Amino acid sequence: MQELAGACSNSGINVVVFNHYAPADEDSNCRLMNMCYNDHTDEVLAYTRKKFDKEGAPCEVYLGGFSLGGNHMLRYAGQAGKERQEGK
Repeated sequence: MQELAGACSNSGINVVVFNHYAPADEDSNCRLMNMCYNDHTDEVLAYTRKKFDKEGAPCEVYLGGFSLGGNHMLRYAGQAGKERQEGK
């Protein structure tokens, strides 16, 4: 992930990196991973778009992940595309 972030940054692409599991305010000892839970990802993407959109033109967003994070990002992107096609 560091190499990907470095390559993007060196190419002039803004990079936002987040770890969306085990937030500090949650008891992470008992938390199970739920690949269907997208609220944290939605929040980060909303913040990113707010920060980097320019004059009404939406910024391009590329998702990347490592191990299960890669699986989650792929699932998230597929689900978002399906919802757009269905008009949700």
